[in-house]
Amino acid sequence: RVSEPEITFDEARVKATVKVTIEPGPRFRVATVQLEGDLGPSRPKVEKLAQKLIGKPFTPRVPYSLRAAIIEHYARQGFPDAAATFRDERDMTTGAVDLWFTVVPGEHVTIKGIIFEGQERTKESFLASRVKIRVGEEYDRADARESFQRLYRTGLFESVQMELVESEGTERTVRIIVVEAPALELSVEPGYGSYEGPRLSLGAVYKNFLGSAKRTHFKTSVSPKALGAITGITDPFLFGSEFTGNASLIYSDREEPSFTSESIGTVLSVSRQWTKKWRNSLIYAFSHEKLTDVDADDPDAQDELDEVDVSSISLVTTRDTVGGDIFFPRSGNRTRLTLEWADTAIGSEIDFQRIRFTEASFHALGEKSVLALSLRTGIIMPRGDTDVIPLQERFFNGGENTVRSFKESELGPEDNDGDPLGGETFTVLSVELRRQVIGNFSGALFYDTGNVLQDYTDYFDLHGFRSAIGIGVRYMLPIGPLRLDVAANPDARDGEDDVVAHFAIGMSF
Repeated sequence: RVSEPEITFDEARVKATVKVTIEPGPRFRVATVQLEGDLGPSRPKVEKLAQKLIGKPFTPRVPYSLRAAIIEHYARQGFPDAAATFRDERDMTTGAVDLWFTVVPGEHVTIKGIIFEGQERTKESFLASRVKIRVGEEYDRADARESFQRLYRTGLFESVQMELVESEGTERTVRIIVVEAPALELSVEPGYGSYEGPRLSLGAVYKNFLGSAKRTHFKTSVSPKALGAITGITDPFLFGSEFTGNASLIYSDREEPSFTSESIGTVLSVSRQWTKKWRNSLIYAFSHEKLTDVDADDPDAQDELDEVDVSSISLVTTRDTVGGDIFFPRSGNRTRLTLEWADTAIGSEIDFQRIRFTEASFHALGEKSVLALSLRTGIIMPRGDTDVIPLQERFFNGGENTVRSFKESELGPEDNDGDPLGGETFTVLSVELRRQVIGNFSGALFYDTGNVLQDYTDYFDLHGFRSAIGIGVRYMLPIGPLRLDVAANPDARDGEDDVVAHFAIGMSF
């Protein structure tokens, strides 16, 4: 029991003291739970639910929780109209509470039909494929709930409503009412990078091709140094399953510091989101690649520099536990492992195996600071009759998103004229302390270190690492952070910059 407040003032009547007396009284616990009504075959299960309360502390919410559990149990057994009422008696001396529940299961209902309303573009056959409830089966609220979630997750609808048409009877019809969302999405994405300069991407996605949630997409990007386009179709429920299928055509023309690469090809993939964290993808890719304006002087690679067809199969595993702000994550990890195999047996003109691994983790340090860590590494190994990996398939390092004390691709092996040659292995380690300063502004202190090695057999020798120590300023925009990073090279060599500045949109990792 809580007394009425007693208020007293000081002599100047400036300060007040409020006194409230609390008498705890007895501690209530559930002593018995009695069940009344025609519980039918479900009585043992309901009694088991009730017995879990015996001896537990009693609060006003306890009987409501048991009532909800009883109704849910019956609703999953074909009784959508199940109801339960309760009353309690409390012993103010001992604290014992006796509960009585009266259960009315109602009629046992089977589904005699399913009707859909509200769809204009979406095929009824697709809607039926996403619904778990079936005609002729008993009503199950869990199946109805999952059907609702399946329909909503398609992304096709602004709202989904499910109801039983008839209010009574042992056979009833399920009515599903949907309100379709706009199917066409257009996008304009401006961007900027210290190497590419300003860039602009235009895209279009139609989310309900053939009325079955298939997505057709087109996107093109242009900058002073790159031109790209991709078009394709994605089926998020491949052959009615939970797998996602994708087929795309890709074109790319990009000027690198030591060559220009043009490629056109196709990508076919099948992926599955197993849990909220884990995802796997199986990818087949074919591309016809052509090099022009080659400045790099690599005698070993001259035969490979002209045109080449690359055909490969990749297995990609990702794990993502990052939550919160996508532009300023404060916790979690992002991990990605790619295993790639290219071989003449599947139409490739070069044979190789490639492994790529990335890991990023984020750790909140108070309310405004985050410690961000990143590891990116890769290795490509020529196989069979392939002795040399062509330039466009090699790894490069240095730039706005790797070791920031170097300009684009300038870290690592180079020819006599200083043009980057790339290598068969690379590694980048980054540590970044990010802190929100005021409003949309944030700052960062960072350290990068990384290498590029010509021969994959030297991967574990751990040499050739170069570093960057720097400071950054970010301003948050709706499309991502506008980022200025200034990095010093603590061991600059002849011909290398002591300090490099990068201006870009988006985080480095």
